Amino acid sequence: MCVALQAQNIATTVRTIIVGLVYLATFIFSANALGLTGLGLQLLFFPDSVVDEDELLAAKTPKGPQLPKVTVTSSTDDIRRAFEAVSKAAADGSRSSSSGSSSNSTSSTQATPADAALGS
Repeated sequence: MCVALQAQNIATTVRTIIVGLVYLATFIFSANALGLTGLGLQLLFFPDSVVDEDELLAAKTPKGPQLPKVTVTSSTDDIRRAFEAVSKAAADGSRSSSSGSSSNSTSSTQATPADAALGS
């Protein structure tokens, strides 16, 4: 009789787990159906509420100083021009952000580590 009681307990546990999973799946399916129905009604009654993906991407563009767009290259001239553009942008940014205080920025006439590495 002890074995029959254990089998009944295992069967009850398995049944409880299965019923719980079915209720969970039903709830998830119902919540998804309700959300999609609401979205469909929103699109039906307010078609202008949808934002175009291009507008979202345009809104996400960062503001302020940007690094120049460069491609991967092994040309020393391209690398030198990229470093000069970044140095110039950094110098312009430090001049505009400092209000009369002394700055430790390097001037454009000083050699940068990149120029030394490129053999300038």
